[in-house]
Amino acid sequence: MRLRHLALNFTQAQISAGAGSLVDYGLMVFAVELLGWSLFWALALGGIVGAIVNFSLNRYWTFRDKGTAYSSGLVSQLIKFTTMVLGSILLKYSGTYLLEHYADIDYKIGKLISDLFVSVLFNYTLQRFWVFRKEKS
Repeated sequence: MRLRHLALNFTQAQISAGAGSLVDYGLMVFAVELLGWSLFWALALGGIVGAIVNFSLNRYWTFRDKGTAYSSGLVSQLIKFTTMVLGSILLKYSGTYLLEHYADIDYKIGKLISDLFVSVLFNYTLQRFWVFRKEKS
């Protein structure tokens, strides 16, 4: 039963991340291709707006458990989440930049590759065990 719950929670987190990523990716491409923004600022804009979508879904759907309270309140979660997002943006930018400039991969593809690794390895872990940690029963 525990494994099933963990698999469901991970799946919900990836759905939430996917929704945030769609917003993130769409804004990035829009800002670069139509507004002429630099990749850094386009990634930052997409990352911030996508993060708002992701935080909301994770707080109220993915990690919510009516039987167990969060170990920290909304303001503390927002601070932790913001810290995590800043690290996430830096990692995604670095990955996208490195793939584009050293592996000659188009930034749109490099962004998807970077997002996948950062979402699964960095974001999920920090959100589950730090941002949305539950009180011990």
